[in-house]
Amino acid sequence: MAIRADGGATPRANNAPPVPVLTARGPVVPPAASRSTVRAPLASPSKAAAPAKAAPKPSQKAAPAKTNTSYAGTAKPVSYGSSAPAPSQVSSFGGGGGGGGVADASFAAAPIAAPVPTTETITIPDAMADPTYQQQQTELARQMADFKAQQDLADAQYTGSYNQTTRKLGRNGDKWDPTLQNGQYGETVNANTNDFAGRGLYNSGEFAKSQSNVDADFNSRLGEIDRAHTDFRDTAALSARNMASQQEVVRQQALASAVAGIAAKYGINLDEVGRGSTRQITRAI
Repeated sequence: MAIRADGGATPRANNAPPVPVLTARGPVVPPAASRSTVRAPLASPSKAAAPAKAAPKPSQKAAPAKTNTSYAGTAKPVSYGSSAPAPSQVSSFGGGGGGGGVADASFAAAPIAAPVPTTETITIPDAMADPTYQQQQTELARQMADFKAQQDLADAQYTGSYNQTTRKLGRNGDKWDPTLQNGQYGETVNANTNDFAGRGLYNSGEFAKSQSNVDADFNSRLGEIDRAHTDFRDTAALSARNMASQQEVVRQQALASAVAGIAAKYGINLDEVGRGSTRQITRAI
């Protein structure tokens, strides 16, 4: 408080000391009204509260913390391909004797051995021994035997007819025989001879010419019979070849069916099935 001239004290309003003002450099006390005014002790700058920081703007967000990706001094994760790492895979760290070296972070994965494939050996049956194929072959053989028997019978019948026809003509083996009984050649020659002899022309040139005509006529008849016989046999041979070709087609179809069935049963290619023998195949399972 202030001391007046009359010895009285002048009271300060509300008896409150002056309030210090906070600034960036610390609290500042306003100047006293007079020199006689008793100053209140100042607060210690070290005990003054720090100025409050301005709140961040709403648009400014805190940056995310960066992940430390440096593995200096830290070993990388070890691959557990085997129960124990090889000596070359162990990370070396600088100890007291090494002067604090950086750890070797390179690790080589242990090689894993490829599994050994399991194989099996199977015997592929002979397609020609297939029961269905064998049954088909038996049937084809029976059909061919019946066909040949029919052809042989027809040829024998035709040959018998041919021999009878040529004999009736007067053919005896490979020549004409005028003495052959009931032979047409002999009958014709005798009739022609009697005609010319009765006219006294037996030794004439006309008789010789007439006899030559008789021989040519019978040779022509024999030629037609021989050609018919040859045609018959050629036709029979052609029928036999056609029969064989047809049976071969059926045989190949039956064999192909047997091969396909075996290949499907064993799960193999068609060319791996034997035709005429068995085969052994080793494969992975």
